[in-house]
Parts: sequence; C-alpha cells; structure tokens
Amino acid sequence: MEPTDHEIVDYLLGDIAEADQIRIEESLFSDETLFERLSVIENRLIDLYVLERLSPEQRKLFEEKYLVTPRRHSDVAISTHFIQLVDTYRKRQTAKRAKRWVWLPPFFSTHNLAIQFALASLLLITATGFFWLLTERVRLTNRSEAAEAALRQKEAQLQAQASNERRATAERDALGEELDKTKELLRLKEEELQARPGSDTSGQASFATVILSLTMRNGSASPELVIGPRHKFVRVVVDWDGELASRYSMSLKRVSNEEEVWKGSVSRSKKRLTAVVPVAVFKDKNYFVRVEGLSPNGKQVIASKEYSLAVRNQRTGN
Repeated sequence: MEPTDHEIVDYLLGDIAEADQIRIEESLFSDETLFERLSVIENRLIDLYVLERLSPEQRKLFEEKYLVTPRRHSDVAISTHFIQLVDTYRKRQTAKRAKRWVWLPPFFSTHNLAIQFALASLLLITATGFFWLLTERVRLTNRSEAAEAALRQKEAQLQAQASNERRATAERDALGEELDKTKELLRLKEEELQARPGSDTSGQASFATVILSLTMRNGSASPELVIGPRHKFVRVVVDWDGELASRYSMSLKRVSNEEEVWKGSVSRSKKRLTAVVPVAVFKDKNYFVRVEGLSPNGKQVIASKEYSLAVRNQRTGN
C-alpha cells in the first residue's frame, strides 16, 4: 500500500513505527514516483525549518532525528542560502526590468525572413517551457501544502497527547492522595475498635476520633466530635494543607470566652497531623482548634490554620 503524505512526514522526522519504516523504505526502491514525492516533501520540510515555521516539537524532532548526516546538514545550508537569494531577487529584478527587453525591437526590425523565423521559433519554445515550468510549480505547490497540512496535524496530535498525559498524571495524584486518606482513616478506626473494653484484655484506654479538613474558623458547619461514656482520650486528626514544617503544635480554645484549655505537640504522617487530647478537657460544646507549623527551634511560626469543632459529650449529657 502506498504511504500517505502524513506517513512520509513521520518517516522523515523519525516518529514512525519500525514496521511502517521498513515498508516505506522497501517502496522507495521499487517506486520512482514515491521517491519523487518524498524528495518534494523533504525539500518543503527543510524550507519550513529554515523559515522557522515549524512548531517547537517539530523543530526538536527535526534537529534530533533528521539532521543526523552531513548530506542533510548540507541541504539545510543550501536551502538557507537559496532563501537569502530569493529575498534579494525582487530588488534586483526591479532595477533590471526596464532594460530587459531593450534588445528585442532591433532583432525584429530586421527584414531577413530567416532571422525572423528563428526568433519566432525561439519565442515559441521559450513560451512552451515557461508554461511547463508553471504547471510543474503548481503541482509541487500542491504537494508542499499537503506536507504542511500533515505537519500541522502531527503537531495537534503531539499537543493532544501531552494534554492527556498531564490530565492522567493529575488524576493519578488525586487518587493516590484520596487513597492515603482512606488508609489513614481505616487505621485510626481499627485502633479505636481495638482499644474499646471487651475487645482487648490489656486494659488500653478507649479513643474517640475526629477529622478536621476544610472547615475553617469562618462560620461554616463544624465537624462533630462524639465522646462516649467509655472514651478517655480524643484523637484529633487534621488534613494539613499548609506549608510543611519541622514541628507542629495544637491548641484548643473555647468559643465562649476565647480561653485556651489545652496545648500540646502533634505527630505527622505525610500531610496528616494527629494529637491526643484527654477527654476531661472538653467541657463546652464549641471550640476553636489552632494548628501551627514551627521552625526547628520551635520559636518561629511558619504557617497556621484554625478549625471549628463541635462536641457532643454523652458522658455529661452536653
């Protein structure tokens, strides 16, 4: 099957499967028309590179996969020189156009029939060659436009592929973070169940757990901490989205009078901070929880967040 212009562009840029590359190379040895097509597309590709009309991705493929032989470097140099000559062509032709046909009237003013016939034949041959060159130029232009369209399509495919890769990476990171949160919550629940009386004969203290994430001190709904009759400690877990620090501290304040009722250190596992607070601290229904990221010496606050917390204490009936 004859390769398409798109496949030829991919072949020149070295961005093609090995099987397709072998198929195209085998066809080049048996099909002169295919070799002419490849030459036209290759010349157009070089011109687009010299004119800086290739995209960054295409230029990178061209320089890494195409410019690998002295012959191809020489072709690029020749094309650069030719384009520079073309840029100056119009200026030179404008100056010469007035003098171009000055010689013609004297030739036709002669009365020698042989000379007149020879000149007429020369003009006919010249006109025929001109129209042939014009037709060939149109054909090559069509081929070049097809090659340029193939390059644009290839660029669009590369951009779409890069976008899909970025989207897949973002989704994978989000799923990994959600999985880590789920694992941490399961671990905490498992520890809480194991610590309840009757599930372990070692007499471990029972824990209540509350997780604070996006509820800030801004009047939005607060997560509820339920303290049961058998709970002795509260495990306060924070989904920390602030700047990571060497040390952390947590403090509790009553909403009613801003009094600080507890302050202690925090342990960190990835982006989750955990503090263990005695149940006896929680005597009111509403609290502010302040978490601070500290410098290594504990004297400088790097980042801080405040969360609201509602408490339902079944031990006291509050």
